Amino acid sequence: MQAKDFVDLLSAASTDPAIVPLTGLCNALRELNSKTDLTPQSLMERINSPNAVEFLKQVFQRAMQTKMSNIVNRIPPDLLKFFKNVWLEDCSECVLNEALQETFKGSGGKSSRASVKIDLIYEIKQKTIHSIDLVDRRSPDQKLAQKHIEIIKAGDFLSRLPACVSIYLNKKDTDPIDLAKYINQKFQNDSIVDITVFVTVKRFPCRLIAYRVPQELSDKRRREANKEAQRKGQAPKAKILNRLDFTFFLTNVPKEIWQAEVIGTIYTVRWQIELIFKSWKSGLQINYLKGTNKHRIRCLLYAKLISVVVLNAVYNLLDWYAQKLGREISLYKVMNWLKRDNKIGTIIIHGLSCKFMMSLIHEIPKTLCKDIRKRKTTQTCLEQGVSFEDLYAEYIKNKKLIAA
Repeated sequence: MQAKDFVDLLSAASTDPAIVPLTGLCNALRELNSKTDLTPQSLMERINSPNAVEFLKQVFQRAMQTKMSNIVNRIPPDLLKFFKNVWLEDCSECVLNEALQETFKGSGGKSSRASVKIDLIYEIKQKTIHSIDLVDRRSPDQKLAQKHIEIIKAGDFLSRLPACVSIYLNKKDTDPIDLAKYINQKFQNDSIVDITVFVTVKRFPCRLIAYRVPQELSDKRRREANKEAQRKGQAPKAKILNRLDFTFFLTNVPKEIWQAEVIGTIYTVRWQIELIFKSWKSGLQINYLKGTNKHRIRCLLYAKLISVVVLNAVYNLLDWYAQKLGREISLYKVMNWLKRDNKIGTIIIHGLSCKFMMSLIHEIPKTLCKDIRKRKTTQTCLEQGVSFEDLYAEYIKNKKLIAA
């Protein structure tokens, strides 16, 4: 078996759960290379080895280094034009067989005892993957972000305010403030609050933006918080419930660049990374990892990630072409189209032929773009500078229409 056969086999075939069993992999291998005729036992010995893991890891890293990261120069929405890059980071969990808990420790409790997190950093201007890391499920997301702190520059940070972060009004204050109580006392008639605060025990200066949410949304949050507290046999604290009347953001971007009214709108781009994970799970079955051998699991993971890098490059090309037509490409639709008839495997094994590319281009305006709706897309909201309060109003309006 040639090295290319091994990469093609696992990266293409493992996206289909029906082929992952060893007999299915052996059949797929014979279709790739008629001269290769391994028994399931022989193939299993290769997959379940640390050398195979290291080999696929190096292939994945090489694929990341040579990805098509600057295919075109995009014109960014006005609210993002001041920044060379816009990075999004998030994690998604893959649950594993509990027999692997010694190697892949889960969070315990009612969750799985064995799992692994995929930590992704995505650059949305060029729609490219900056990094993908496999990490322990128990690693806090905040700690993961610190690993990539070198890509963050002064004046380009935006985040939701985590409930666990302490906020101080002055750098020398010893006690954090009750944020909701303070705002209700000092800014009781304001729907948007923009103040300078100091965060964490290190007292980093930041802008804090608070949006007072509509009553319908506040009530919904409180119902969910009470339900979750009851499930844990606890009573929610009033201090925590009061914070649900607001949506909080932290940023170090100056007011001259971003006014408080659009901070929340800009943050909605973060949902793009949620759509990426959703597409990976539905289209690539990236969270389907069957087996109890740690080397097999790692091989399958790296093989799936190789597929991710290849398909992201394809998506990048399609997105560029869709923009020429004045449309927005849908990652979810692209993944579903490629999934049919094992087109994913065809691309990974044989590459992008001219005939295949023409077929893709033909499908762009018909089936691969986002639907044209009355509701504004995230990109449209950014381009038009829609205020976050208007997005709240649209959210409540849509909820009432659905209820009716």
